Amino acid sequence: MLTCQRFLDTRSRAIIGVANTKGRAMAKLDATSLPVRPTYEELQAEILRSMVVKQDLINARNALDRDLERFQAMHAFSTRAIQLQNSRDLPMIVVESAIEAFEVECGAVFTRTGKQPSLRLTAFYGVPCAAPECRLDVASIERKGDGRSGSAFIEPAGGESPWVQLGLHQVMVAPLFDTDGSIEAALMCGISTAKRDFYRELNDDVLPSFMVFAQQAATIMHNLQSREVIGQQLNDLHDVRDDLERALAEVRRLTARLEEENDYLREEVELAQGFGGVVGESEPVRAMLATVRVVARTEATVLVLGETGTGKELVARAVHGASNRSNRPLIKVNCAALPAELIESELFGHERGAFTGAHARRAGRFELADGGTIFLDEIAELSPALQARLLRVLQDGEFERVGGERSLRVDVRVIAATNRDVQAAVVAGEFREDLYYRLNVFPIRCPPLRERAVDVPILAQHFLHRFSTAAGGRVTSIPSDVLERLERYHWPGNVRELMNVIERAVILSSGPELELAEPIGPSIAADSSSERLRVTGVPGDRGSTTRHATNRNGFRSLAECERDHIVKVLDQTGWRIRGRDGAAEILELKATTLEARMARLGILRPVR
Repeated sequence: MLTCQRFLDTRSRAIIGVANTKGRAMAKLDATSLPVRPTYEELQAEILRSMVVKQDLINARNALDRDLERFQAMHAFSTRAIQLQNSRDLPMIVVESAIEAFEVECGAVFTRTGKQPSLRLTAFYGVPCAAPECRLDVASIERKGDGRSGSAFIEPAGGESPWVQLGLHQVMVAPLFDTDGSIEAALMCGISTAKRDFYRELNDDVLPSFMVFAQQAATIMHNLQSREVIGQQLNDLHDVRDDLERALAEVRRLTARLEEENDYLREEVELAQGFGGVVGESEPVRAMLATVRVVARTEATVLVLGETGTGKELVARAVHGASNRSNRPLIKVNCAALPAELIESELFGHERGAFTGAHARRAGRFELADGGTIFLDEIAELSPALQARLLRVLQDGEFERVGGERSLRVDVRVIAATNRDVQAAVVAGEFREDLYYRLNVFPIRCPPLRERAVDVPILAQHFLHRFSTAAGGRVTSIPSDVLERLERYHWPGNVRELMNVIERAVILSSGPELELAEPIGPSIAADSSSERLRVTGVPGDRGSTTRHATNRNGFRSLAECERDHIVKVLDQTGWRIRGRDGAAEILELKATTLEARMARLGILRPVR
């Protein structure tokens, strides 16, 4: 039946079965409809319609193939462009890739310098009459483009168009924008007049792809330029870094050299002017300054020992100046110069109303020295009660003001000094043994001038320069005979006595050379018809050396008698000036008056 149906070319068929009352098939009815044959015109129209659809499909496929090839070319352009190291080669690659992607004969790139109103020809390929002076007006590009500012457009060459000068028949132009929206370049693809028959006419269908390509080129161009700028900046930074490293190396070299020179010059200056003001080149001075440098870097308590006038205060200042506390104050307290009833208030301060005359609270020297250093000169002259309070400060760093109840805590480094034999005072019960051991953590001995005779000329020149400058610079030199006399003298008053002698000589000198007064001291005998000086005792060994001078009538002067009497009282009190049963109390003088009289009479404490 199927074969017959196909042969008869029937459109449809119906079969109906006939059965009896028992359900048996008796017959069947077969009906078939024959087709209606189309006319010739209908067949021809159907064939034409099929051909159009097929052609449309072919055209669509060809268009898709061209778009695919175009996007493949654009992808190849991107891959090639991002491998560039600089932007100089990019315009030519843009031209070549555009010609390949859009199947045109020629192409060109016009670029803008700064904010100039025109674009100049930068790169081209296949342009028949290309000339470097050919330019495009930026404003004209902005006005064209399908009624939209800055879009791609197709333009036939003609009239005064620059394309005529280039020998072109039809062009397609797209602007390349900078990041700020301004036109920085333009891409042109076109067909020359000579070969217009060999290429398809440009149409608007390609403009969207052409604009995408132009935007892609603009982005790559901007990225390359940015990378070049950043690369140049990095190179500049590397150059700057190299210059800085070289400069730093030079600075380090010069710094090391300056430090070496500074160390050398500091040693020279210290030899000439003294470390911390201590002048001298002798071995005892060098050894003393070496110990000063060692202990200065620590927080240890220092006890400076030495005769009167040896420069104990200068040593204390040197220790403080070389320590980590040098930027904090150095507070000086002369324990022998203060009355016994006031020294406690002077050291620890007092509260208002603590005693008669205490009208306001007053901070003591220890409070003022907080964070710094306190220098306790003549420490051995403190009373036993004050020695106990000082011991507590050294142990705990705490004390109370006079009349106060609140304990104060301070961070103070203590430097003490004395010209007494502290060990002998401990044995005699005049100085607390525990306080002595607290103070004697690091003792420094100041050598007397008689042990450093080689420093006498240096010290003399030093004092001459100081006092001569203050006096107008009249005296400039010391004769050799004067230096010999200074070196022969034993200097019981040590450096302070030498300083006073030079100062007096500068005042009395009438010329440029120092004129030394006669006599210097008791070690130099001056024989004359009017005076004979006799020295008893060992020079420099006993400060109680007595001088017996007789005049022509055989009597001693009042000053000599007074001097001998004071020395006897001092020997009786163990050379203790202040306090109960002190020399000042026995002589019924103020302690300060007695000290001034001793200085005037030249009474010095004996060296034990």
